[in-house]
Amino acid sequence: LDGFNPQALANTAWAFATASVEAPDLFNAIADAALTTLDGFNPQALANTAWAFATASVEAPALFNAIADAALTTLDGFNPQALANTAWAFACIGWLNLDFFVALLSSLGTVNHSSLNNVQLSQLYLVSLHIQLEFPGQKFPLAHIQSELLTAFKSHEPRPSKLQRDVAAALTR
Repeated sequence: LDGFNPQALANTAWAFATASVEAPDLFNAIADAALTTLDGFNPQALANTAWAFATASVEAPALFNAIADAALTTLDGFNPQALANTAWAFACIGWLNLDFFVALLSSLGTVNHSSLNNVQLSQLYLVSLHIQLEFPGQKFPLAHIQSELLTAFKSHEPRPSKLQRDVAAALTR
């Protein structure tokens, strides 16, 4: 991966995750390379990288810590899809920083929700469940559109992540 720029690293992770190719050594190498070049990642590359690692169920705590820090300093550059993907990715890995979710989701609060498709709305519904489970009593920052999120979630068949499958199995016991 020597010579890969931030966009190439993000695109490679995204491609392997999208194709459902299990390549833990590659993802670990991407994480190591990304950590040294993360300051060159734009918001879309940050979102795509987080999404790819969560989708592939690859644990990379140092990378997610760095992505979270970078995301919080560049929130105004995230489009709605990138915000939804990032929030979903961090929920999937079990991120336990409520302030991070509030910052991301508050940025979405100023967005016209019709710009989000059903996949993104479904992702946000899953984020709301994560917040309810991990932070009982905390108000979900997008509570005003919770019914819209649930409707979107029910309307399509999402491709569950490993974490989602594990949670579903635990809830049905």
